[in-house]
Amino acid sequence: MIEFSVLISDTASAPPSLAALAAGDEEFRKLMQRELLDGDETRLELLAGHVFRQPHAAIVALASELATDLDPYMLADSVIGLVLFSFQTAPLRRHLAGRAERPERPEDIARHVMTLLARVFAHQDSP
Repeated sequence: MIEFSVLISDTASAPPSLAALAAGDEEFRKLMQRELLDGDETRLELLAGHVFRQPHAAIVALASELATDLDPYMLADSVIGLVLFSFQTAPLRRHLAGRAERPERPEDIARHVMTLLARVFAHQDSP
């Protein structure tokens, strides 16, 4: 399977991973949504520089290696969207029929996203 350490840190000394960042603080998720909706360029630049630059760069590097025929920046945006949306919609998912009653841990979300990508990359010959 594809290494998913760019989405979930496996050591305490590593910088926070994208999944850990998204899971770690509900207030952070609310703040991030507010900044995206508000669109203030100064605050968005701070959010990008101090929070997302490192995870985004790591995912772009991984995407460049795994899918040479795809735009690595668009792929990175898609991966980030999959991870963040999983945490942003957690309160809603608890109310959907058929959902298991277990909270998802950051490593569960990261593993799911990377498994999904691994399966897609395994069938790269398809249009």
